[in-house]
Amino acid sequence: GVGRTCGATPVLAVAPVGSATIEPPAALAARYAAFPARVSIGQGFLLTMSVTNTGSADAAGVNIAAIRQDGGGGASLAAGPNPAMPVTILGGASRTFTWTMTGLSSGNLVFSTTAGGVDANSDNPVFAPPSGSNTVIVEKPAALSATLYSYAPPIVCTGRTFIVTMTVT
Repeated sequence: GVGRTCGATPVLAVAPVGSATIEPPAALAARYAAFPARVSIGQGFLLTMSVTNTGSADAAGVNIAAIRQDGGGGASLAAGPNPAMPVTILGGASRTFTWTMTGLSSGNLVFSTTAGGVDANSDNPVFAPPSGSNTVIVEKPAALSATLYSYAPPIVCTGRTFIVTMTVT
């Protein structure tokens, strides 16, 4: 402000400066899921991670860390993530990321990762605690064979009945 004196008492003139909004910082939470929960080798399945910004400030530059696989089975990344990263997640909003995976070897699998970004107001880093998926069971595909036996004479007339047996193993 500008100071001036009117008699012996100083007077301070203050110019208005506008208003400011103070909002809680960005805070990330994540939920990870895989489906279907049972696939055969060579079949695809989806991983999804829903990241929620539970704060009021936007979370900018949000990325998902490398996906970790644990368990006796194996899978490979076929596509994703969708949407591409990094993204901004508005305060109070969520974004869901999707990956398409392919089962490679039989066994149980659990996937885990985390998400991180920065508070758009302060540039302070924000991270979601690590999140793990449900278990995905990767199985060897079914291998069926069939044998057909016919108990019919070499020539069968139209409208006649004959016996056929099929064994499936």
